[in-house]
Amino acid sequence: MSVEIHHLGPGDVEEARGVAAVANSGSTAAAAGGDHVSAFLADRKNVLYVARDQDLCIGFLVAYVLDRRDGEPPMVLLYELEVAPAHRGRGVRRALVEALRALSREIEAVKIWVPTHRSHQAAVAVYQAAGAAAARAGDDVTFEFAPEALK
Repeated sequence: MSVEIHHLGPGDVEEARGVAAVANSGSTAAAAGGDHVSAFLADRKNVLYVARDQDLCIGFLVAYVLDRRDGEPPMVLLYELEVAPAHRGRGVRRALVEALRALSREIEAVKIWVPTHRSHQAAVAVYQAAGAAAARAGDDVTFEFAPEALK
């Protein structure tokens, strides 16, 4: 496996748009226009890593650096991690998470947090293998406001 991990910046619009081929969430953001993608990549608080095997995008990670109102160091939200099915089980997810861990150390973040379901065994295994631990057993709840609730 000759996978390379790249932290994309403002000049990497075409490469960033390549994640649409990997994303299976049906997200319209994955296929966003060049201006939106360029602005997203220009904001240092938006993090996009891609995993490439030669010239093929085989995975990606999206995270957000969250500044804190109390002046303490930032936290990092790992928002999305995806690897193309044909490339799973090769350590690509782990490599993407390791890249985010390195960035988090560099910016002196106090923690990385990621919501997931305990039943999502593949995700739990990746995060645990990378050194993460579940915050609490059973009590954490993620609430979502559906689009109609935002009107």
